[in-house]
This record gives sequence, structure tokens and C-alpha cells, in this order.
Amino acid sequence: MDDLWYSWFVGLVDGEGCFFMGYRADDHAFPMLQFKLGLRSDDRPLLEEVQRRMKLGSIYDSPSQRMSDWIVLRKSDILSLVEFFERWPL
Repeated sequence: MDDLWYSWFVGLVDGEGCFFMGYRADDHAFPMLQFKLGLRSDDRPLLEEVQRRMKLGSIYDSPSQRMSDWIVLRKSDILSLVEFFERWPL
């Protein structure tokens, strides 16, 4: 990845992304850290490029809301994302 793409990605996340605590669907007593970057469905190709370059997470569509989300759930992937933002601060 190049510096220009990193800068673009950091700006996108600064405006549209967030880390948050959620709960597992099968065990609401078990909290888990998540990262989400949400865009309109017609911007899904941007999320696909993010996923391809970062090699993390999955993309989920919400047709009724006309939204697509790149979501990172695995602990190792969250840690990789945190390390990325330590090198490329928001």
C-alpha cells in the first residue's frame, strides 16, 4: 500500500468509521470489541477495496437501509487495525 492510499483510508475512517463494544449474538454477557466502517450501498466497491488492501474483516449489506458495512470482529484483526492506526493516526 502506498502513502496516498493510507492517507485516504485514515480520512475515510475518521469520518465514517468507529470502534465500539458489542456483545456476541449467542451470549449477550460476553462483550467484544468491533470496528465498523459504514457507507451507502452504492459505495460498496470502496469497502471491497478497503477489505482487499487491509486483508481484514467482512462486508455486510443492509438493503433495507441501503447501507454496506465493513466489519472487523476477530481479535487478531482488531489488533492489526489498532497497530495500523498507531502508525497512521486518525
